[in-house]
Amino acid sequence: MKRMIWIPSLILFSVMLHASDPVKIASLSPNLTEMVFLLGKDDRLAGRTIHCDYPEEAKKIKVVGSFGKAFPEQLIASGAKIVITSTVRTQSDEAMLRKAGIRRIVIPDSSFEHYYSALKTLGELLDCRERAQTEIEKAKRTLEQIRKKTDEIPVEKRPAVLVMISASPVVTAGKRSFINDMIQLAGGKNVAGNIDRDYFSCSPEWIMLHPPDIIILCRMDNGKTIPDLKKNPLFSSLKAVRNNRVLRDLDPALLYRLGPRTFQGIRLMNLFFFKENP
Repeated sequence: MKRMIWIPSLILFSVMLHASDPVKIASLSPNLTEMVFLLGKDDRLAGRTIHCDYPEEAKKIKVVGSFGKAFPEQLIASGAKIVITSTVRTQSDEAMLRKAGIRRIVIPDSSFEHYYSALKTLGELLDCRERAQTEIEKAKRTLEQIRKKTDEIPVEKRPAVLVMISASPVVTAGKRSFINDMIQLAGGKNVAGNIDRDYFSCSPEWIMLHPPDIIILCRMDNGKTIPDLKKNPLFSSLKAVRNNRVLRDLDPALLYRLGPRTFQGIRLMNLFFFKENP
């Protein structure tokens, strides 16, 4: 009789132990991957995207998708039960996720308020609320220090800035993007700052009507195909191009990932905006 009772008890203990194990997650957004590492919870990451390359340790984690899109077989094999992402590139995998018992959590990244709320969400999800709150307060202090410095710059001394996410067609950042906020915090004026959109395509004619003093040409492919604007008749006459005021060597991750290194990107932009012309 004792033997019959002992076996179920052992099974029950095993189930309870398994239930208490931390749930593994997969990240489909590089900025969220960086935040998980910032919070010291990288041991919970069972999967990442092909684009999650920072910090260096992230490259050791199994690839289970691309930006906002899961690779079903790899994701299921990873053992992750929660997927975090800042965007959803396809809804076709929703049924697969449900069938596999995987929950998807979308964490927006369009503003600095979103950055704070993302840290809070991750803090709750990964059971590190105090660490998350500490990082939120640290980020707010850093942002305030930057803002105090650049708020003193008068409007007439702020350079007009155009971000060229791609050159053909030209895609830039509008009022609703966090990149617009970054430009302002760095002491510049976004030439597309009055366009009530996040990102949009614009024509060369539109750019001629809104001529930039500075162009940020920061490609998501790490500069492998950055064009020479001086050789392009559509842009060679722009003041920013003529005066060599084109920022090319900024790490794309510092501009396009709203995360722990965003503040570094703002500072580097500020240095470029106000350095002496070559």
